[in-house]
Amino acid sequence: MIIRFHLKFSGSFDPYNNRWILIGICLVKTQYLTGLLFGLLFYASAVAEPMLWVTEPFHPYSYKENSKVAGPFAEIVQAACDRLKVECTMEIMPWRRALYMAEEGQASGLFGVAKTPEREKSFFLSDPILETAYSFFALDSTRFRYQKIQDLNGYTIGVYGPSATSRALQNSAQGQPVNIVIEVTNLTALKKLIGGRYGDNALVLINREVGLSLAKEEKITNLKLAGDLQPIVYVIGLSRKKVSERQARLFNDAIKELIKEGKVKTILNKHGMRPARLTQQQKSG
Repeated sequence: MIIRFHLKFSGSFDPYNNRWILIGICLVKTQYLTGLLFGLLFYASAVAEPMLWVTEPFHPYSYKENSKVAGPFAEIVQAACDRLKVECTMEIMPWRRALYMAEEGQASGLFGVAKTPEREKSFFLSDPILETAYSFFALDSTRFRYQKIQDLNGYTIGVYGPSATSRALQNSAQGQPVNIVIEVTNLTALKKLIGGRYGDNALVLINREVGLSLAKEEKITNLKLAGDLQPIVYVIGLSRKKVSERQARLFNDAIKELIKEGKVKTILNKHGMRPARLTQQQKSG
C-alpha cells in the first residue's frame, strides 16, 4: 500500500509555517506502520493456537502405531502444522465421538472426511487429498460384476453404518428390490458374507482400501472386488465452531502448497494410495 500526498504551496516553502503539515505526514506514516505491524502479528497468531485433531481407527487411512496416530492423513496434517509452526496433537477414537467433538468445536479438525454437502455444513473442507471408491466385495465363487444399479436387484448387501457408505448405498438403491443390512463394523459385514449369513445373492459395500486391508489382515482369501458404486474424495475438515474462516484458509493454503510441491503425493504413494486429481485451477496455479 502506497500513500501519496500532493501538496500545493504558493510562494516559497516556509518550514516554520508548514511544520504542522510535516508533522501530520509523519503521524499518518507512523500510524500506518503501527497498524501494519499489529496486522502482521494478528495474521501470524491466527493459527498459532495449538490444534487438536481427531479421527477414527480406519486402517489403512488412520490407525495407532507405537501409541501414536499414524497413516497418510496424520502425516499430511502434521506436515501442514509444521509449515504453519502450529503445535498439533492427534487422538484416535470411535467415529461418532470424533465427529461429535469436531462438530461441536471440542476439536479443531477431523480427518479423513468424505467430501459431501452434509460435511460442509459443519466443516471448512480442504482441497481434495486422495481418491478411492465405495466398492462391492463378493465371494470369488460368484460371477457377479457390478455395472449398473439394477444389477443389485434381489441381493442382500451388508454395509457399515450409519455412515457415508451406507447413505451412498441407500440413495443409489432407492426404489430397487435390494435388502440393505446395516452392520456395526466393516469387519462384521465381511465375516457375515464369507460365512454365508446373507444368503447366496450377497455382497458387501465398503471403502476399497479398507476392504482390501481387512481381507489381508484377517487372511480372507475367498473375496474379490466386484465393481465400484461411486468414487470418493477424502479431505481434511476444520470445525466451523472452533476455527475461524481465516484460520481455515491459512491451513488450506498450507495443504495447497504441499500438494503443489508433490509432498502429498509422496506420502500417499508410500501408503499405496492415489492422490486426488488436480483441478484446472491447481494445475494453472
